[in-house]
Amino acid sequence: MLPDNATTAMMSTHSQATESTSDPLISMMSTMNNQLKGLANQVLLMAGDITLSNQTMTCLQETVTNILAGQAVIHDVASRCNTTSSTELVGGFSALMEEDSVSGRRHTEISVLIRDYVKTRNFTSIDPRKIAANDAKPEWVLTSYFTSSYNRGLASAMSAYLRRQPCSTGIPTRVLEGMVKNHFTNQVRESRRPAESVEKKNTASRRRQRGVALSKIVHFRYCCSYCQRPLIDSTRLRNHLSNIHNIHVPSISRGKRRFDTLPITYVNKFSYGQNQDINKEYGCPACFSHFPEINSLHSHIQEVHMKQNNEHVSDQSEEDGNTNATLVSIATYSGKSIDFSATHNIYEQHLPKLSRDCLKFLEPIVTVDLPSSKCLNKKMRDEVTNENRKKRELHTLQSFTNVQALLLATLEQSLGTLPRWIWTQTNEDIANISHEYQLLQASKFILTTFADNCTQKKQQKTNSERTYWIRHIVHIFQSFANQTGYLQFNWCESQTKQHALAGINLNNWTKPTARFCDGLGFDWLGKERLSMEGSSGQHEEKIDHTISDTAKQIINTISMLKGFTMANTDASFETLRQKQAMTRNLPTISTRWYEQRGFQSSMKSAYLLVELKEQVRVHETLNKEQSSISIVHPEETVRIKLSIGLDDSA
Repeated sequence: MLPDNATTAMMSTHSQATESTSDPLISMMSTMNNQLKGLANQVLLMAGDITLSNQTMTCLQETVTNILAGQAVIHDVASRCNTTSSTELVGGFSALMEEDSVSGRRHTEISVLIRDYVKTRNFTSIDPRKIAANDAKPEWVLTSYFTSSYNRGLASAMSAYLRRQPCSTGIPTRVLEGMVKNHFTNQVRESRRPAESVEKKNTASRRRQRGVALSKIVHFRYCCSYCQRPLIDSTRLRNHLSNIHNIHVPSISRGKRRFDTLPITYVNKFSYGQNQDINKEYGCPACFSHFPEINSLHSHIQEVHMKQNNEHVSDQSEEDGNTNATLVSIATYSGKSIDFSATHNIYEQHLPKLSRDCLKFLEPIVTVDLPSSKCLNKKMRDEVTNENRKKRELHTLQSFTNVQALLLATLEQSLGTLPRWIWTQTNEDIANISHEYQLLQASKFILTTFADNCTQKKQQKTNSERTYWIRHIVHIFQSFANQTGYLQFNWCESQTKQHALAGINLNNWTKPTARFCDGLGFDWLGKERLSMEGSSGQHEEKIDHTISDTAKQIINTISMLKGFTMANTDASFETLRQKQAMTRNLPTISTRWYEQRGFQSSMKSAYLLVELKEQVRVHETLNKEQSSISIVHPEETVRIKLSIGLDDSA
């Protein structure tokens, strides 16, 4: 071990070397030189004070000689590095001459030093000393290349200046050279911009800085004004008010958001830290209002949102006697609640989903026979009850005795022998032109494809609605169309032309937004007759998609009826009223042989066949009346009854 005075001398020498040299390599070599010198002195002292053997003394002398020789070499290299540092900088820039820009890391302090080192273009100030100081700085020659002698000399001087700064410690010299090169490239690009663009950018920057400086910075907190419980966001605050306090407030319109204004800037406090300038205010869960005091928020909810909802809630409670009544509500640790309620409402999976507000809006236009719809009169309710009874009893299918017998017999067959058994069944007593024969043939093809799907070796787990639609739905209607000839189909995103014609703006002849459906059926004249939508996949229903598709089906049906009306304005209004817009939901389709739910889909096929047969008859009557083959009194025509094309004066 070295004595304490030797260690102190080495540390002092190292500190002096670090201050006297700028390049890390030179500093390291100087430090090593001083350390070797101190080590050699200590070895000489030890050799003079201690009596050693001849062999040990010889070894120590050789070691000291080698140390002194190495010290001389290091001193020579260090002196050469001090004289050639500027030459190395120029050589380093030679590798950057052919590059437009150099990729590198961001060093904010060094970027500030670079901007302060050179003259700033278009510098403005009211202080003459600052203007004089800026004019005294060196400036890039932007009309020349970076390889010019002046620009290269300025770059070398700037790099040497940066190398001497404390913030450059540990940063490779090539990175500093690249930052200087990039600064020159940016200045050239900036000089080529039009003056109008530069002024516009500066004006926008000044406005933004002035707005941030003058605006009020607001961070929202959501807290219940009744129990002072903090919530994460507005959605959870609304749920808390509804579940715990039985207070219902409207939700913020979907897609809308707050925007910063000149007086107010909205921020997320987590990104700003503990800034004292941030105003923490209580946000309303039903609108964009916010208040500094929670009492003001409480008054706002009471006077604005609850007052608006009182009439709606009272109407809803009067109309719906089966509204869920919450008996007990237990809050969980995550801020949610578990509700125990008594209800008479039963969730039916295969019914259209429409909210009460939507039904109320559609009430003047269309009547929807849903359990949640309370606008049905007694006659309509009786019709719905009778229709549901016929569905349960398979009333329409019972009129096709041979088809029903075939379906009953298939339940006794095994899956492996089902296709062969189906096509060995002959019904010679049925005429080939009859509707029952057509439905029987369609049922055979549908069952054959069904058996093929049931023999799939590996079942898919995807919930894709398009996959389920094509695999299990399309073949049913396609076989029906092929065998009956009443319809032909376009599948997957077929545009509804009747909607485009019905919604056209006659003032400027602009078409509305194009709408598409998953399946569109046409009659023998190419007219749209059947619109279909697949809203969900096989394993899970998408409620939002079901709601939007239900509304789409209603507008498509209305557009089809408008098309028939405008094409038969001179026909009898009573005949036109026989035109029916049929909307039926296809029930659950079997995807396994053991499920055996084929009767429901066959019931829909039979119903569709009967209704289309009747509609063909109605269409033939309308065609005769429109072409004046059958005489219709003018007062009984569609044109007069609906006042189509008549002025208000008439």
